[in-house]
Amino acid sequence: MEAYKAVLADELTAQNQSSAESQKQQEVWSALSSICNVKKYDEKDMKEYIVDYLEYQEKMISTYYEGKTLDEYLESTEATKENLKDTAVSYAKNMLMQKMYFNTIAKEEGLECTDEAFDKYVKQCMDEAGYEKEDEFWSYLEGQGYVLDEL
Repeated sequence: MEAYKAVLADELTAQNQSSAESQKQQEVWSALSSICNVKKYDEKDMKEYIVDYLEYQEKMISTYYEGKTLDEYLESTEATKENLKDTAVSYAKNMLMQKMYFNTIAKEEGLECTDEAFDKYVKQCMDEAGYEKEDEFWSYLEGQGYVLDEL
């Protein structure tokens, strides 16, 4: 019983640390968003993120709503294609904004991601997602609509 309590305490501590870190990251992004303005979004990147978002939504609807198409799903809810597109545009802008902030900070601070650091991060993500094989992990990410820049 003591071993179980120790494991549970370790898990709860790790969850609390992760939550605190996520909260700090959100606060940083919120602060940046309040003081920075994006003058222009790259149209090619916008379209890519919008398409990725919409494809992901279609996959999720089909998976979680017993094979329903997007149109069937929308008919059964109060959502419209226009709502979905607006959400996709907001998502794309948010992702591009974060990418611009990150790239600007990295450039100003002289930060670079080494292959070693990237590999370590991928391994951490694989562990958190429960993957042992890297090719399966990359397939999973692709299926979830992730792009390399997000990592």
